[in-house]
Amino acid sequence: MAPYDVASNIRQALTAATDLAALAADVAAEVAALAAADPEAPATTLIVLPPRAVTLLRAGSFDAFMEGAVAGAEAEATAGA
Repeated sequence: MAPYDVASNIRQALTAATDLAALAADVAAEVAALAAADPEAPATTLIVLPPRAVTLLRAGSFDAFMEGAVAGAEAEATAGA
């Protein structure tokens, strides 16, 4: 999913997610890639939402994005309980 910028150790992930479940799956894949990375090498991931996804997820501001992230985490925790 993500091109990798060797010079800066940043993976750039563009998601086409249009709902929280798809976004959660994309983020989980990137987290798994980070977990599998060499712990001695600095690494991070930047996940980019295209404008359509931002609109559909109602994530037009940082606060709105974080509200969605919290709701998704709470739903995931409740489903796993």
